[in-house]
Amino acid sequence: MKYQTNPNNSSCSCVFLFLIINLTLGAYLFAYSLESLIGKHIPWYGNVIGGLILGELSIPVGVICWILRLSGIAVPFFHVV
Repeated sequence: MKYQTNPNNSSCSCVFLFLIINLTLGAYLFAYSLESLIGKHIPWYGNVIGGLILGELSIPVGVICWILRLSGIAVPFFHVV
């Protein structure tokens, strides 16, 4: 049995696209969510690492925080001492 290889190798481009989205949009929305939820700021490299690891979670949470802020709810949502 002979296996044929795909010359366009689309799986590599999917992984690359996934990493780019997590490193950019995930990092931005991770910082936005962190500021909206607890009012804390971290350096940009922390946002990039958080967006890379928690990108799938921070993107929907960032959109929900944006909608809540548009509706007039005061930020931060939770006050941490």
